[in-house]
Amino acid sequence: MQMAEGFSLTGRKVAYIDYEQGGLESKDTLNSLEWNTSEKGRLNIFVKGYIDKPMEELKNIIEFVDVIVADSVTDLGISADELNYLRKTYPKTIWCFISQVKENGSMYGGNKMAHNPTAIIECHPAKDPKGRYATLEKNRGNDLSICYDIFKKRPFVFAEDKKGNSMRKYK
Repeated sequence: MQMAEGFSLTGRKVAYIDYEQGGLESKDTLNSLEWNTSEKGRLNIFVKGYIDKPMEELKNIIEFVDVIVADSVTDLGISADELNYLRKTYPKTIWCFISQVKENGSMYGGNKMAHNPTAIIECHPAKDPKGRYATLEKNRGNDLSICYDIFKKRPFVFAEDKKGNSMRKYK
């Protein structure tokens, strides 16, 4: 939802397809909107729950939005070939597909989709929510050195204090 907020605040219209929590009928989705977006950001975020005919409905949605965020790509039910077709047919649309990956690299939910993303956002867990952050990498492991504090909703860089301890320096 924070990704949808970020795109929305740039003036882009965002479709957030929420299979994981069920769309606006779900209190979890409503809570996520409240916690992770601002009133201004919500003006350009359109939430949809389940999609019965993914390819047909995605083509219709694309006519009204600049960005599509889908949580999750497994639940969306489209193949890698269909995804590539959409990306090539609608090159101006920004596609954000959320996939959970296990430590061994396999995807949750049995997803076998072979995809070739432009960039990968890796979320780093921590027991304390204040310690969670995400990093952005270009495909093939090219580090972009972008870190994002999920709790504070702010970018940062890792720096060292005078004692050599790692700390976050906010931009």
